[in-house]
Amino acid sequence: MYAKCGSINTALQVFNQVKHKVLTITPWNAIICGLAMHGHARTSLETFSDLLTRGIPLNSITFIGVLSACCHAGLVEEGETF
Repeated sequence: MYAKCGSINTALQVFNQVKHKVLTITPWNAIICGLAMHGHARTSLETFSDLLTRGIPLNSITFIGVLSACCHAGLVEEGETF
């Protein structure tokens, strides 16, 4: 919610407090997509990398967020790896 509204710092604070307890993909997708939407592509991709280490199953929304981050930032090579 905070990320989609553009309150990126608040979104990251809340997410970082709960991410170790989260076992589903939905909150991860929200932060990845929110960061991508508001021009924080690198942070979005770093969050995605963190997600990959946790063994939480990904879904199509996850990849939409990652590709959106790459697209908005002109990260063509990174986007091709996904």
